[in-house]
Amino acid sequence: MKRILLLAFFSTLLLHSFSQTYCIKNRFSSTALFSDAQIKKDSNIVFASAKHWNSNAMDTLRMDIYYPDATVETLSKRPLIVFAFGGGFLGGSRNDMVYLCREFAKRGFVTATIDYRLGWNCANMNAAVFCLCNDYIGLYSATYRAMQDFNSSLRFLSYKSAQYKIDTNYVFVSGGSSGSITAMNAAFTSQAEIDARISWGHSTFGSIDSSGNTYPKNYKIRGVIDFCGAVFDTAMMTNNANIPIISFHDSVDCVVNTYHDYLINCTGNCHNLFPMDGSAIIYRKALLNGTCAELNINPVVGHCSSNQAYIVNHGSCFLKRILCNNCSSLRTSNESALAACDAMGTGAGMNDINNRGDFNVYPNPARDLLNFELSAKNIPAIITIYDTHGRALLSQIIQESNFSIHTNSFSGGIYLIKVQTQYGVRLQKVVINR
Repeated sequence: MKRILLLAFFSTLLLHSFSQTYCIKNRFSSTALFSDAQIKKDSNIVFASAKHWNSNAMDTLRMDIYYPDATVETLSKRPLIVFAFGGGFLGGSRNDMVYLCREFAKRGFVTATIDYRLGWNCANMNAAVFCLCNDYIGLYSATYRAMQDFNSSLRFLSYKSAQYKIDTNYVFVSGGSSGSITAMNAAFTSQAEIDARISWGHSTFGSIDSSGNTYPKNYKIRGVIDFCGAVFDTAMMTNNANIPIISFHDSVDCVVNTYHDYLINCTGNCHNLFPMDGSAIIYRKALLNGTCAELNINPVVGHCSSNQAYIVNHGSCFLKRILCNNCSSLRTSNESALAACDAMGTGAGMNDINNRGDFNVYPNPARDLLNFELSAKNIPAIITIYDTHGRALLSQIIQESNFSIHTNSFSGGIYLIKVQTQYGVRLQKVVINR
């Protein structure tokens, strides 16, 4: 029985470590891998039907999906990015996200731009009218409905994952302005957290995960691309605080403040709507949580003024670092500085350095000392040693090609060594004799 359990443990770790991964040279990168002609688009796909904001009529919600054509695709699954447009929960269109969808699809992602329900008790998007509008209850309700619709799109796409070759374990969310608020609510906010802020939402509109369709929730959000968005309060970023985020925000934005302020407070005394924490506060919260984050501050007065090509360039490299388990934090205000990440990853996309001939551990069996040899290109590396129960007994960052680890405190038995580098993961079983 012990041997069977041991084999099951090792098999589980091997399957986890050598399943398809996405740290691939020239893909999900700063430079497009596919051409416009190689990107397919499926239009007007109905994903949900939900009650209109001020009547009993039903709104039909649609999305457009972009993906590399099967004739040029080499992967059996791809990460997904879902985009939500901006417009103050009153206007905008999923067509506003076409450029971003196409550009990220050209880098190898599956992308989707979605509808969500619009409407609340402010007649138009003029900033002066917004300032006179005191229907913060209506705006809160609009954000709740939008989150429901965003979540329903994620459930639909996970249900259609086989058709679109989507890896539901690698989902990214994004949006601009109110669309970014919506995407971040979907990523960071649980039902309990949103109930604490919008107490009437659950009883009035249903749960955040049951509106629009009945598909099961079966996806994992791995990261966020935020441009000029905000969250109600970074204190609510608790349950899902480990999700990396890259943000793009103007340094002086009176529509959605980069730091903390009331929404649409362009006159300086417009306090009829509610305050939110902008991208700079979110970035600071992520760092405090130990989560990697990148903040791009555009040194202008405006709202969502960052160049879209810059967003694609830096956004794709940020996601690439997530996919390569090499995520790092950065704050910059230089929109002329482009990111480069094409060379990051392996040639074939397999997270495996077993046959590279650049890793060795000895002696095996061992007693008190394990010696490691790595090629210089595999430095730095993370070494983790597991026992047969799957417990990590030791984990440390290695900065040298040749080093040793003392095993005096280990009991005799079988252990699994995991070596993680920028090129992938190596697993090796070792025996310690006592």
